[in-house]
Amino acid sequence: MDLGGELVKNAWASDLDIAVTEMFLVTAETVRIENQQTLTIRFDTEDVSVETQDIGSDKLVEAFAPDYGANNPGNVLFVDSPCVRRWEKLTARQGAHSTQLFDDFCSTPMSGSPGSLGCPGGSPPYGVPEAVYVIDLEVEAGATLIAGVTSVPVKEVNIYYTGVLTGVENIVDRAGLPYVPVRLTPTAYGDFNGDGEGNDDPAVPGNDTYRFNQAFCTCAEFDARYDPLVDWNCDGFIDNTDRDQYNANWKNPAGLTTGPCSPGFCGT
Repeated sequence: MDLGGELVKNAWASDLDIAVTEMFLVTAETVRIENQQTLTIRFDTEDVSVETQDIGSDKLVEAFAPDYGANNPGNVLFVDSPCVRRWEKLTARQGAHSTQLFDDFCSTPMSGSPGSLGCPGGSPPYGVPEAVYVIDLEVEAGATLIAGVTSVPVKEVNIYYTGVLTGVENIVDRAGLPYVPVRLTPTAYGDFNGDGEGNDDPAVPGNDTYRFNQAFCTCAEFDARYDPLVDWNCDGFIDNTDRDQYNANWKNPAGLTTGPCSPGFCGT
């Protein structure tokens, strides 16, 4: 549906199958497809392909999932994450009008109040900006995709891919300099360092179980030890839910913390 020039594809049901290519044309100048997994579940965007075409003015593509940035040195993407879901493909068609990445709406509590305008994206107390995730990314010859740092407010809006990248020479930042998207490796939650395992030595800093134990019982709003990559369901808390998923993926690895969080931690 077209809402005043902004095309928003939402579903408040528990699931919605989308197996078609969404083509944003004519009056739709902002593309915002949400798959928020908080109090309500919006549809899974994994089967959605998006094309921006040279009609109207520049197309604004809204970021929709947490950007872990420097917190993700292993360049991983958790395939079992309920909040970081990939579009099947983003295609920027050739033409005079560019496709630009923006982050004006919060999608998870890690970034701010979900659904609110003016998402903090790096501002305390949350500090987690948002990004666009795709399997394949194609920027046609004669098209331009603009990513990276925005001017107002100043924050970085990145795009990540896990499959095939075509047309990297047509991707620039807002200063017109070359921008190269990072390719992520799909893996299961708990493999924080991207070595294909989640059950390594918990006594060694940088290992997966060590990282989880350090972040357990922390939250985005109150604790500097909060680690957004460890927050599996992106609810702003690292607690038993995240540990249960870790244990399910890696068969109860030795050394993973087993104790409960203290009552009322992080104001719960």
